[in-house]
Amino acid sequence: MKSPTINHATLKNSPVLGSYVWAKNTNGRLTLKEKFTLMNKGLPAAIRQLLRTALHLDQPKIELALTQIERPDTRFVKEAIAELEQCAAPSLIAHSWRTYYWGAALGLLDNTAFDPELLLIGCLLHDLGLTDSHAETACDCFALAGAEAAKTWSQKVDYPADKAKIVADMICLHMNGDVDDSQRIESRLLQQGAACDVIGARFYQLNVNYRNAVLQQQPRQGFNQQFSQLMAQEAKRHPHSRTALMQQLGLPLMMRLNPFKD
Repeated sequence: MKSPTINHATLKNSPVLGSYVWAKNTNGRLTLKEKFTLMNKGLPAAIRQLLRTALHLDQPKIELALTQIERPDTRFVKEAIAELEQCAAPSLIAHSWRTYYWGAALGLLDNTAFDPELLLIGCLLHDLGLTDSHAETACDCFALAGAEAAKTWSQKVDYPADKAKIVADMICLHMNGDVDDSQRIESRLLQQGAACDVIGARFYQLNVNYRNAVLQQQPRQGFNQQFSQLMAQEAKRHPHSRTALMQQLGLPLMMRLNPFKD
């Protein structure tokens, strides 16, 4: 029996799992093979971070102050804030800001250069797909719904098209559980900032004064319970999504074990 021909060019050029292009092509629905890929890649990374946090193995690398984190005040940032505040509940708004402050701080700890405006806009818009305004769409993944909402926003405010594509990719990739070094630093920092806020990943690498300053400025307001409910609703609504897979792999337990006291 003749072996099937493998189109290596197609394989090479296939979109990155979790990216905006992948999400558009699949509507955010995972195949069985893709589920195993994410399990073998994202889950071990999440468990390692969870264990390091639970066992207090991480220590602050440097003493950071909130004043060291650049908070861009551009027109596009103001437009992104307005979009978020129009759609989201207070706890989700605060989560979006904390995601930026954790992600930007981790970028400084790792001594990596990033675009603060791009990172902030991505963080502010990354959970639009969980808001009532954008949750009921044809997308089978809230991250794709959020990316589409961000693209619509970008056209409304004349945000540069090249940056809008990057933001859409950042939003889609943040649900992978791990974003590797082949992706833009802003995508990695958005994912890490969100993971810090949701499950406490790398929490203890940030010094106490910095953590307290962020939490004082953006209190959690019962975030654990509210976000857990949103994830459960998303998993039920879209059973073949990455959210559903993460729920099955223990996200609710990881959230309960995080170091934040709501």
